[in-house]
Amino acid sequence: TMAKHINEYTFNAQFVLMMVGIPGSGKSTLAQHLKSNGGWEVVCQDELKNRQNCVRTMRNSLNRGHSVIIDRCNFDPPQRKVWLDIAEEYGLKDSVFGVWFDLDEKVCLNRVMQRKHHPTIPSDKCQQNDKRFRSSEVKRRLC
Repeated sequence: TMAKHINEYTFNAQFVLMMVGIPGSGKSTLAQHLKSNGGWEVVCQDELKNRQNCVRTMRNSLNRGHSVIIDRCNFDPPQRKVWLDIAEEYGLKDSVFGVWFDLDEKVCLNRVMQRKHHPTIPSDKCQQNDKRFRSSEVKRRLC
């Protein structure tokens, strides 16, 4: 599986893995799978509620020597720049990798609509979020 290969590659090294994708694309599923296989801390805005908490958690995890997964949509370069800048502060500029979740939008929307009690994206708002993501001019650029 992808998670197994990522964990084998990153063993005994510190990395930042930045998830990029629309809601329902599988970012959190992969992040939790990697975490369960060890060595990763997940920085999930759905759980931490805002970017400031995510920044604090990322810094704390990096200070403890953990690799970090940024689990949020990361729609555009300004959003991704926050994480890239922090990685650079920790000497990890060349150790940041992006995972682009390029799934069919209808599949993702269907997944989101089936969620019960999602903490940040109610199913009735997922289409608006989805449109904003598609309209990004730089959706495939990570920096």
